[in-house]
Amino acid sequence: TATVSSDTPDPEPGNNSDIEYTTVNTSADLSISKSDDPDPVIAGETITYTIVVKNNGPSDALNVNVTDNLPGYLALLNATPTVGTWNAPTWSIGTLAIGETVTLTLTARVDSDVLGTISNTATVSSDTPDPEPGNNSDIEYTTVNTSADLSISKSDDPDPVIAGETITYTIVVKNNGPSDALNVNVTDNLPGYLALLNATPTVGTWNAPTWSIGTLAIGETVTLTLTARVDSDVLGTISNTATVSSDTPDPEPGNNSDTEYTTVNTSADLSITKSDDSDPVIAGETITYTIVVKN
Repeated sequence: TATVSSDTPDPEPGNNSDIEYTTVNTSADLSISKSDDPDPVIAGETITYTIVVKNNGPSDALNVNVTDNLPGYLALLNATPTVGTWNAPTWSIGTLAIGETVTLTLTARVDSDVLGTISNTATVSSDTPDPEPGNNSDIEYTTVNTSADLSISKSDDPDPVIAGETITYTIVVKNNGPSDALNVNVTDNLPGYLALLNATPTVGTWNAPTWSIGTLAIGETVTLTLTARVDSDVLGTISNTATVSSDTPDPEPGNNSDTEYTTVNTSADLSITKSDDSDPVIAGETITYTIVVKN
């Protein structure tokens, strides 16, 4: 409104003021960016996404929301917005003033069986018209590597064992993660003084000297029992080694092999029998004894 006045009387005061009405529209260029840490990430471990939203103006942006639908292979662990509230999959920001920047961090665990490259998209929207919608969405691509700490342990029963009798080896393989282990195999080359009698795996197949397990999930434990006969002429101490391998890189190769040492004792049940060929015998004549010894 503008109003004019004067010390001189005005015979038409009705035109001494004027009001101008102007329609005000709004426009707010919202931009969103997304980053990941780490990249590459190890399958089974955590990744943190940082989502940054900025209002480049020229108006304040009303009812601002960010949507981030985490893909199924990402399990959300934590969400921390600098303003507003998070109610998956939506970050409700509210009003974002011109020039203001806000941040949301999302921490998630990558599934242990993921391979290759993953992606995650975040999109911002507002009730205020946006003149540059091309920067309202951002996709972050992350390379996923794998790592699986396989461990193997081997035990014997009995110890000591008697030469000529049987011994049973129990081989236990565990995947300590963080990723699933692919194409897992155990090799057990029984030494020549052990004759294999039986092999029983809880999973997979045995084709001497290899136990083919296949994929071993994080935290999974599998077992193989081998029963063998110890050669009857063995003396002292015997040893048997089992080794596990996988196509998945192992960060702790030191526990991929285990050697079991077994004391070998001996025990032989000797028997003897004796017979004669002339009974009764005539005094002054000969007699023949046959002595038979058996082990």
